[in-house]
Amino acid sequence: MIKMEDIYDAFKVSYHLLIKRLAFFITLTLIFVAISQIANLIALNLEHSDTASAILTPEKFPTIPPESLPRVTPKSLFVRLIGTGISLALMIGIIKISLKTLRGEKTEISLLFDSSDKFLKVLAGGVLATCIAFAPPMLFAILMRFIPTSHAIDSIVMIAILIAMIIRTERLRFFIYFIVDRNSSPFESIKQSRKITNGNIKMLLLFDAICALINILGFEILFVGLLFTFPLTAIAKAHLYKKLSGAIEETVNIDNENVDMQASDN
Repeated sequence: MIKMEDIYDAFKVSYHLLIKRLAFFITLTLIFVAISQIANLIALNLEHSDTASAILTPEKFPTIPPESLPRVTPKSLFVRLIGTGISLALMIGIIKISLKTLRGEKTEISLLFDSSDKFLKVLAGGVLATCIAFAPPMLFAILMRFIPTSHAIDSIVMIAILIAMIIRTERLRFFIYFIVDRNSSPFESIKQSRKITNGNIKMLLLFDAICALINILGFEILFVGLLFTFPLTAIAKAHLYKKLSGAIEETVNIDNENVDMQASDN
């Protein structure tokens, strides 16, 4: 079970590790953001230059205001899918670097692109996790459409479904870490993620809220702050995973602004 002290320790450790190699992590974040956004920029350009082949048109969705319809075209959709795959591959690299940083191992920018051995597993795990998290609540929501109820009951049901999806998503949040850290199979990684998050949902939601707030503040500071807050939260998430999984073979001790790696037994 994690406590507020564990969340505080995660950010404390992350901050000191980040400060030690600030230039490295700022460069890492710049590369990650730049590459991740290239596909989105290309897709936006395609959507504005090729409106004739839009998939979502006012004729197909007459109840939706034309200005509210996304200008999605087959080409832009394909580019966005490619961009999502690239972002996933880079995120694997971010997690690898975060875990190695926590273990006091040498890290290089090249690790950001070192995801070929885990990509297919993470992709399969992502598809499986999405089905587990969203399929049952969505199926229930579809079935409820055939049951005559009042608007009040519909609203309550939709809120309950939303809460259920959030909780189910939280239970599966660490599957990618088990694949990257332990080379677990997609099924095993999801099983282990559910195991370590059991009974910790409230604190994990609080942790997510803190991470979101930190990154929003970083974005608001002319975006420059995100260069610091993104790696800060990334390392903190990896630290929390290590804490929950009981896989901390090395603990990070902070004394007089220094970060030392000291072997310890769990």
